[in-house]
Amino acid sequence: MQAGAIYVIGGLQADKVSNRAYELTESLVLRPMSSMSNARYSVPICMLKDNFVVAAGGVVSAMGQAKKFTNACEVLDVAKNQWFTVAGMDKPRA
Repeated sequence: MQAGAIYVIGGLQADKVSNRAYELTESLVLRPMSSMSNARYSVPICMLKDNFVVAAGGVVSAMGQAKKFTNACEVLDVAKNQWFTVAGMDKPRA
């Protein structure tokens, strides 16, 4: 992890929901990270203790479909470049 990095997590392109993750460094290099277990977009994320990116909830349905939300939560250990699943939220949300 580089200080000041920005993380781009999930997304929606055409009809495909993404599980990809990237780190945008201060030098504006987009570095691929390991992928989440769950593909989603509109996922709230936050940085925890300068080494963990938390992804909680999000939308899992493709465009043109009824919006389906998830309660799934995953955490990216930035130093190890590895996602791990944690307990989900009490209700699906984005």
